[in-house]
Amino acid sequence: MDAQNDSQAGQAGFGMPRTHARDTRFNIRLKVPMERDNGMSETICIENLSIWGFQATCHFPPEVGEAVIVTIGDLGEFEGVVRWQRDYRFGVHTFEKIDIQALPKAPN
Repeated sequence: MDAQNDSQAGQAGFGMPRTHARDTRFNIRLKVPMERDNGMSETICIENLSIWGFQATCHFPPEVGEAVIVTIGDLGEFEGVVRWQRDYRFGVHTFEKIDIQALPKAPN
């Protein structure tokens, strides 16, 4: 990667380099707790996950730009910001990579 591409990748969002227009998504159904900026918490259902975020649903989705913290099982807590919201669905960009390989595998 040349210096110009390096610079553009670093501007992909929140200092996180992005090498592809869209990271690979993994379909999953996980109910996890989410804490919001205002101190409220609720259970959300993650529907798909990538190394830099997830799509989820809940009854009262956070607004675009709102900071959230989710706890994904043994993987730990992930802070992020809501990038989009429509109806009961929303997408979050996390500040740290999510180790997809560490998720438990579903039985065949």
